[in-house]
Amino acid sequence: MKKLICLTLCLILSICTVACSREKTLDAPSLTLSDTGNAVWESQKGATGYEYKINDNHRIEAGYKGDISDDNSPVITYNDREHTEQNIDRSLYNQFRYKQDTHALYATYSGRLGKFGYQIGLRGEYWNVRTRSYGWDEKQSGQLPDYKSNDFFKLFPSAFLSYEISDGQEIQVNYTRRLRRPW
Repeated sequence: MKKLICLTLCLILSICTVACSREKTLDAPSLTLSDTGNAVWESQKGATGYEYKINDNHRIEAGYKGDISDDNSPVITYNDREHTEQNIDRSLYNQFRYKQDTHALYATYSGRLGKFGYQIGLRGEYWNVRTRSYGWDEKQSGQLPDYKSNDFFKLFPSAFLSYEISDGQEIQVNYTRRLRRPW
């Protein structure tokens, strides 16, 4: 349900971005497919953004960024130098799948009052991680285990304050909340 809501909001934001006549940027979705030996990694990314200049000192920005990835990493060990299916050490075989969908919406408001500058923002991020691992017998029988799945939703606020001391010199204080992922 969360994913459906997020995708609906992203679609609305994308339609608004394209329909708007003000300054806008629209990045085309991209697809990456990589094959390194037996491992295959696939990623689809897309982003769109919108900027509205209220006046010379104030503006609003909003956007969406999405990334859908699938990592398929088999571990295959052979009994000898002949790399054929007959020589696979089936007791050491493992197929690991890691799928991650990430969708983020963000909005910022920035302005300047005399020598003071400010920007406040909020990013809402939803991501779903699905993993599964299986051995040789499971692969051959087609009786693969179900994916283990976790859903997450977090808010990431940010704030930036600045003061212009003189031409070309500025003092800044910032707060941002960040996230590190395994991939």
